[in-house]
Amino acid sequence: MRMKSGAIHAFLVVCSLSAVRADAQDTRPLPETAAATPPVTMAVPAGATWVRPTQFDLDPPVKRSPARTLLRTFRVAFGTQTNLRLLGGIGAMALASTRVDTMTMDEAREHLPARRFTVGNVGGGLLVQSGLAAGTWAAGHVFHSPRTLAVGTDLIEAQLVTQTVVQGLKYSIRRPRPDGSNNLSFPSGHTASSFATATVLERHFGWGVGVPAYAFATYVGASRVAADKHHLSDVIMGAGIGLVAGRSATVGVAGHRFAVGVAPTESRGAMVTFTRQ
Repeated sequence: MRMKSGAIHAFLVVCSLSAVRADAQDTRPLPETAAATPPVTMAVPAGATWVRPTQFDLDPPVKRSPARTLLRTFRVAFGTQTNLRLLGGIGAMALASTRVDTMTMDEAREHLPARRFTVGNVGGGLLVQSGLAAGTWAAGHVFHSPRTLAVGTDLIEAQLVTQTVVQGLKYSIRRPRPDGSNNLSFPSGHTASSFATATVLERHFGWGVGVPAYAFATYVGASRVAADKHHLSDVIMGAGIGLVAGRSATVGVAGHRFAVGVAPTESRGAMVTFTRQ
């Protein structure tokens, strides 16, 4: 008896829902009694927005904290143990390489024709690197792509952190360039900017993009040595600053698969490590 009454109740509910659906599709004017019936309202949570089902974004949005600022990026760059260890290890490598700076420059002058490295000297420049960052950010706005906008924002933050540190060290240390043109040799700004860009791209898109980006950054470093503008130690330190800046600007970005670190060797040196996460 209970099953029969339950079935009848379900049947009545279905019929009532069907009637409501039919009434919603009926275009005839409502009778006076129905017109006087107050409309049904629905409570909508504050801040909620209606998005048509046909609207969608081909680029999946990257999770980002709106409270993250450039000041926070600086704090992450120089306030976390991982980045401090990375920067300290690469700094130790740069210090150790000063012993072979003169020999490296002699070899570079003999075997690295500057004309073969013109692309690196131009592509690693501040105007090109900052222009790439600003262009990516602008493209994200123009094409309404959250992911492109996120990448552009991270590139800009990474370049700002990089150049702040690089210029501060240049004017504090005032190391003469190999060609004697000025006293702004240490560290290499071209190399730092290129490695910052490569790190941001690798963190967002993985090593399929990261490998060629890091290869170009390495080429930029070699270009600065070939152009007689930087010592080997300048280039190594610039690479370390760029790595830390890129990592700091991409905190919380999903998709990266490796972590970059520095490990000591038995010969009292150091080596860069890549750890799969």
